[in-house]
Amino acid sequence: MRDRTITVLMLAMLVLCGKAKADILLSLFNAPATSGTTYSLTFTAGASATYIAFAGYQSPARLWAEDISLTSGGSNLLSETWSFIPFNPLDTTDSGQFVDGYGTGTNGLHFENGTGDTDEFFQLVNTVAGQQYTLDFLFINSVENEPSELAVSESPIPEPSYFLLLATVAAGIACNRLLKARTGAAQ
Repeated sequence: MRDRTITVLMLAMLVLCGKAKADILLSLFNAPATSGTTYSLTFTAGASATYIAFAGYQSPARLWAEDISLTSGGSNLLSETWSFIPFNPLDTTDSGQFVDGYGTGTNGLHFENGTGDTDEFFQLVNTVAGQQYTLDFLFINSVENEPSELAVSESPIPEPSYFLLLATVAAGIACNRLLKARTGAAQ
């Protein structure tokens, strides 16, 4: 429950304050059919928390990312489940996550949506700024050269003190507007 609360709070901060610019680690458009291509993507963390995202669509079939792990010389840092942002908030059934059976402890992902309707799965992960990380996964695409996309990215999340500063500034602006409104109404 505590982890879910922290994730919800981080999501709210990301929406209100924005995350740092995403670094695209891999971008596949209209990929050829494959029964399993292994990708091993490396990046250097830019902050103490990192936003890892898989976004995609496949029309008319599905594409998958399975056997997903994020490591830095140790065990998988990803949790089992992913948070989900559907392209269309009313349609959350085209893409999904599932226990893929590879034993990484992280759910596999599948994408199936209309052309350009990119759904996104993400996790917020504790990282060490300046340390190198490797994101491994198996990519499967069931249909040859059909409209599809898979984008894998990472974004450093600014330090909590940054969010505190932004919240303080926002509260100050809100209080200033409220005082001006009250002062104007009293005259």
